[in-house]
Amino acid sequence: MSANPELSFKVIFFKRSFDILFSVSVMIVGFPIFLLLMLITKMTSKGPSFYKQEWIGRNHKPFTIYKFRSMYINAEKAGPQLSAEWARA
Repeated sequence: MSANPELSFKVIFFKRSFDILFSVSVMIVGFPIFLLLMLITKMTSKGPSFYKQEWIGRNHKPFTIYKFRSMYINAEKAGPQLSAEWARA
């Protein structure tokens, strides 16, 4: 029994369309919250509000992801600090 390529294309097309529309909707609705997070980060610490990481995606293709920075710059320069602090408690 062979798969219907037209059906597969339709499923892929509608899933991709939903993913894009949902993501754009969340970005629009979440914009005020994202802006507030950015301002809080800038006011409470030095350095950028965002940082970037390179991740490996499908077919081992690298891509860049941008994230809100939640740690101080070079926070783990001497190694992971959270596990060291909690181990003594």
